[in-house]
Amino acid sequence: MQRKYMRGLGNKMGEKPSEEMNKRFRALIRSRVCAVSSEALRDPIVACELGHLYNKEAVLLALLERTLNPAFAHIRGMKDLIPCRLTINPNWTDETAAVAAANEASASREAKGESNNAGAGAFVDEELTSKYICPVARVEMNAKQPFVVIRSTGWVLSERALKEIGEASLQDEYGPFDVADDLIQLVPDEEEENRLRRRMNDRRSKAKKERKRKQREEQNDEGGKGEGEQKLDEAGQLKKKKKAHKVAKLLLTNGGGKEEAGSSSHVSSAPMGLSTSSLATEAQRAAEKEMASSSAFASLFDNGNSNMDKNSMFSVRR
Repeated sequence: MQRKYMRGLGNKMGEKPSEEMNKRFRALIRSRVCAVSSEALRDPIVACELGHLYNKEAVLLALLERTLNPAFAHIRGMKDLIPCRLTINPNWTDETAAVAAANEASASREAKGESNNAGAGAFVDEELTSKYICPVARVEMNAKQPFVVIRSTGWVLSERALKEIGEASLQDEYGPFDVADDLIQLVPDEEEENRLRRRMNDRRSKAKKERKRKQREEQNDEGGKGEGEQKLDEAGQLKKKKKAHKVAKLLLTNGGGKEEAGSSSHVSSAPMGLSTSSLATEAQRAAEKEMASSSAFASLFDNGNSNMDKNSMFSVRR
């Protein structure tokens, strides 16, 4: 198996590796190593909106223990991470997995800065079979071909698939997604990462404004509903007050419903078997009960004194 020693060897004359080689080397490490723990990536894998890859367990632990590096402050919680839907390479075998483990261990030490020996294993096998491939273009995820993760669905595809197949043809199986808003390039360079950061900040700012707008609408709806209920309550109170006025006027006019001794002008309208006095007594009791339960009637005699005895309000002569 041909191996390209990407650091420390350069060329036969011992020259330092080119900037392009270093760039590919760093991209290859980032495509195989967790950005938080510097351990080899293993399922389940998640990505952030800046295109970094993480072991889900490692980033979750860092969030829970509040040990997340400030460089990843854009990750406020698991809601800011995208579960990656990766496609396993059919050529991935136990043998390639064992070789990959050794290479990834070397890459992990390199990422942690533990390897200082330029000639002793400080390399990543660029030709090693990658564990993941693009499900459309079938190219390996080995930093040679740019890959993207679709923010809305989590699918990981190569940019070649997007260019060759087209956005419309991929929507049914891997969408829905918007090319301008949902595609996040994985392991981006500095320039691309800055672009992704600006887009992320704009999206979050718009989402925050939208939440505030909805909150204001809900508060306005609740306020309008409260005013309506208050008006209905006031109308009910006014109706009760008018009723209490009529009852009070009736009682005061009829002297409580009692007939005067020696009055010959009184005509009894009581049903057969009931005396006029009994009927008046029952009517008075019902009226007093109505008045006692009516806060509107009580307010007629309150005059602002809330401690007034209710019995003194209903001192209608029997």
